[in-house]
Amino acid sequence: MISTIISIGLWVITAVYILALLKIILFKYGFATELRSLNLKPFSFVTDFFSDEAIDVVLKNVLGNFALFIPLGILVPTLFKNISKKKVIFICFGVSLSFETIQYIFGLGASDIDDLILNTLGGIIGTLLYFTFLKKLITKQM
Repeated sequence: MISTIISIGLWVITAVYILALLKIILFKYGFATELRSLNLKPFSFVTDFFSDEAIDVVLKNVLGNFALFIPLGILVPTLFKNISKKKVIFICFGVSLSFETIQYIFGLGASDIDDLILNTLGGIIGTLLYFTFLKKLITKQM
């Protein structure tokens, strides 16, 4: 009974998280923006640190993209018990790639290879946190 309640709670948390990702990534400018740009130059955020751009904006972008996918790296293996680390990381990469592609196709924002890299790194950190620390704790609770 408690296991079922925890499982349902995890799915609800995951649904809320996915809705938050949709709002933050795809609909941050609303629905009809027609903002379409594409950056395929990796690690351009590094040069932004040394440019005239406001450092707080750059840090917010870098840390935000990184932190945004840490929960995904934790939620996926929590929901799918026997999934491997590689599959979790691949899912994080695939979700990020999907968001960047959708942004470009529908003109919902700037598609950026740096976002893909930082989101995936966040997913990797979440995955490592889960498999290193949280798995034992979560398994005991369920």
